[in-house]
Amino acid sequence: MTADSPDDVFDSIKEDLDDSSADGGTWVACGLIAMIGGIIGGLVIIVCGVEIIVAAMSRLFKLLLCIPFAPVAFSGFAGGRDFSQSGIAWIRTFTGYCLEALVIVLALAISCGLFADAPSLGTADGAVGTILQICNYCLPMITAAACVKGADTIVRRCLGLG
Repeated sequence: MTADSPDDVFDSIKEDLDDSSADGGTWVACGLIAMIGGIIGGLVIIVCGVEIIVAAMSRLFKLLLCIPFAPVAFSGFAGGRDFSQSGIAWIRTFTGYCLEALVIVLALAISCGLFADAPSLGTADGAVGTILQICNYCLPMITAAACVKGADTIVRRCLGLG
């Protein structure tokens, strides 16, 4: 059974435990598994979120650091032949950073879109159901973080920037 809202995540487990002839040990075991799984799932989501923010902010920081060097690089175009290479290198670098930011946005849109209407991993009773529900919440963040992490290498390889 899939949950409709975050408040209803553990309702199916509670119903299963109420319906069955569960003793106190079963209640404690399911509670501990839910608590440990929730802590691990929360940590996974926090780490992936921080990784996405750091990757996006580092691209923005690279763009902002690249801009002050534009006048020096573009003045090389006036010098001709060998001096114009600095302007061309600046344009390639700046374009690469802009495309990295664009690929990050596309990676987030695609990875979140993959899981928007995706079916859940399955339904089960008790502790297994709890773990599957926690995985359903963590999987989109893990995928988004992996896509963002690989965004810079995709642009570098496609443009031959190194």
